[in-house]
This record gives sequence, structure tokens and C-alpha cells, in this order.
Amino acid sequence: MKYFREHIDEFSKIYKESENYIIFNDGKPIRENILNEEDVEVSLDESLDPRDICEVERCDAEKKLIKNAKFNVNVKIHKPLQLKLIHLNDDEATVTFSFEIDPKIEVKIIDIYTRVDIKSHILNEILVNDRAKLDYFSFSRCEKSIEHKMNVYIDSRANVNLYNLMANEDEYRFNCNVYLFDKFSKLNQYNTLINNTKKDQEFTYKVHHLAKSSISQMRNNAICNSDSFIVINTDGIIKKDAIETDLNQKIKGILLDEKSNIIANPVLHIDEYDCKAGHGAGVGAIDEADLFYLMSRGIEKNDAVKLIVYGYIEPVISFVKEDEELTNYISEIIFKKI
Repeated sequence: MKYFREHIDEFSKIYKESENYIIFNDGKPIRENILNEEDVEVSLDESLDPRDICEVERCDAEKKLIKNAKFNVNVKIHKPLQLKLIHLNDDEATVTFSFEIDPKIEVKIIDIYTRVDIKSHILNEILVNDRAKLDYFSFSRCEKSIEHKMNVYIDSRANVNLYNLMANEDEYRFNCNVYLFDKFSKLNQYNTLINNTKKDQEFTYKVHHLAKSSISQMRNNAICNSDSFIVINTDGIIKKDAIETDLNQKIKGILLDEKSNIIANPVLHIDEYDCKAGHGAGVGAIDEADLFYLMSRGIEKNDAVKLIVYGYIEPVISFVKEDEELTNYISEIIFKKI
């Protein structure tokens, strides 16, 4: 509760009493505002079992996280709604939580890691059931070194849009696995990663096509400044008999100084002939022609750089543009970093 009491004025910019929200402190829900209690069900000692979902064996590291966590919070969403989540961490080093979206409903989740001031291990998982649609936005600004694992399971004809904006303040290791485990499942993922910490950050994204006619598209934008380092690993995996699948992944990195570095490692693992798969990667400085064009219109160089960089951030922030106070809160943090 320490962070919530100390920063209550700051948090008032993030949530409103007129919306559905849950505030977590060290992995435990400390304040809930669910407008209709029947819409959302929260339990403190329940986790997903990927073997039951799609016959995927959980790795040893994830088993250890679940065992060591003080709470394994599970949130079941039964009705169409928008839900905002706020995470504060200052004591517990291991945090796990999961979400289950009922079939045939549309849900929007806004997930904010606003204060994480302890070296932490985080596991969050999402199950999107048959014909459901999930729009998920995550913003992360952790102050300490973090190892974060995320698993998303997408059922038949379910549609998932993931928007992740990372602006962390220390070393960060993020590993995301998405399993399209039944036919006609669909993923659209857009990740924007910003590092100006002089620390190393590594992001690994794996998309597993396990069933026929599944579709995935991933876009990764990395922005590096102040002698910092980002590694982006993307794996596109198409299993045998996952026919008529369509997978596409792209990485673009922008270096804002001469000492920063971005390494892109795109990989495809394809065990099926009847599919489409493509990937691409490019890393470099801001295009001088773009910069010259803006400056020729009377824009100062620093403002021109900010404008170009914001073009890579805007597709993610636009997801929450209707929430003006939250958009301003995130934009202020981002512009301080670039």
C-alpha cells in the first residue's frame, strides 16, 4: 500500500471512478472498481494450465515463478467491457497473474506498470476463448531490473490485438509467447521499445502457429539513445499441418546517438509447405531526408527529431487516445526519454 498512498495524486491521472479498474500492489488486488460485479471474477490462487489449453508444457522457469509467488491471481471476464489494470511493486519479487476471456465477447484491457521499484520476476498470461476479441494495451515504466514472461493463448476464430509500449528505467528481459492453437485464430501485435538507460534490454517475441488458417502480423519499433543497447529476437513458428497460415514480422530500429546499438534477430521455423511467411529488419539513424524536409518547413532540429520519433510511438499510444489524461501521462514520460 505504500506506493498507492504516496502517489495517489499521480494515479488519479490514470483511472477514474466511472470505469472498471483493478489496482495491484505486489501482485495482490488492493482496490477494485467493477461497475457490475457479475462481469468480472477475481481469485487469488488460480493459474492457467497450458497443457489443458493447447498441450504446451510449461517451462521450468514458469513453474518456479508460480510456486514462489505469494498470489497467483486469476481474472475471469464474462461480459463485454473495458478494464484498466494498475501495477505497483515495492516488496514482492515474484508476481504472477492471468486473464480468461469468455467466448464470443469483446474486451479491452489497459495494463499499466507504473511503479515497480524492486528487482522482479513477472509472469502474466491471457486465454482468449472461442470467437472472442481482445484489444490489449500495455505500458511499462519499471524502475528496477525486471524479467517478464508473457503467454497468450488464442482459440478458434478469436481475434487479438496486442499493443505494447516499453519505457523501462533499468535492465529488462521480456519474453512473449503467443499460441494460435485453433483454426482461424488471429493476432495483430505492435511493440514499441524505448531505451535510454545505458543498460541492456532484450525482447523476445515468439508466435506459434499450431493450427490451420491462423494469421499473425507483428511490428516492432525500437528507439535507442544515450549509449544504450536493445536486442530484439522474433521467432515465427509454423508447425506441421498448420496449413494455410499467414505469418509476417518486421523490425525497425532507430538510433538517436552514435554509441547506442540495436541488434535484430528475425528467425522463421517452418514445418509446413502450404503457408505464407515473411520477415524483415532494418536498423539505422533517422533519415536525413526526412529531417531536412521538416527543418525546411521551419521546424527546429530537436523538434523535428521528436516529431519523427513520435511517428513510431503514435500507433501504440493511439490505442488509448480517447483517454486524454492517460495519453498525456504516458506522452510526458516518453518525451522525457527521447
